Amino acid sequence: MLFSLRQLAESEKEQTAKFLGVVLDPTLNWHNHIIGLKKQLSSVIYALRRLSRELNADGVRQAYYGIFHAKMVYALLV
Repeated sequence: MLFSLRQLAESEKEQTAKFLGVVLDPTLNWHNHIIGLKKQLSSVIYALRRLSRELNADGVRQAYYGIFHAKMVYALLV
């Protein structure tokens, strides 16, 4: 995959690539990564809601930081 900040001709373009858990396209756009992250976080929110029925607030908070927060901040500095 060729990464570039300029517009590429259609013949040069490839699909997205996943590198260290981050989905990128040839122009370094994060759109596809955000779509995938949104789906993952939606599933995590559902799981946290289910856990909130079984665990106390501290347990849910630990699950939040272990799952949701970890996914949100991964590759944030990039």
